[in-house]
Amino acid sequence: MSAKKSSKMEALFRKGIQDPNPIVRTTAAEGLGRMGKEALAIEVFDELLEETEPNLGLFVARSLALSIDDVRPLEAKIRQTREGYLAPPGSPRKWNDFLYSAFNTWALEWSLVKSGLNTFEDFE
Repeated sequence: MSAKKSSKMEALFRKGIQDPNPIVRTTAAEGLGRMGKEALAIEVFDELLEETEPNLGLFVARSLALSIDDVRPLEAKIRQTREGYLAPPGSPRKWNDFLYSAFNTWALEWSLVKSGLNTFEDFE
């Protein structure tokens, strides 16, 4: 990709992370992460991991997993977010529900595994 296109894309993504719409911010953070601007993207994902709407939570978790190779700066927030999707101890099922919670935890776990913080077996 040409430097000119790259700088235009970066400018667009930097503008996007300021948008009030969390979907736009998520998309922009993913773009920045894929461009190698992970520190900036991590700042945005740190805030977005607090989103509680299930569809948006899944989109944030997926975007994070696809765009950031080392989530160590977000480890505590990812683990806290993941815990929110798990059923309480003693529950007959692992997740709060059988739709969003399962997919959200899998995407968050993927980020932890990619960063070398866990193995997939840790989550069985």
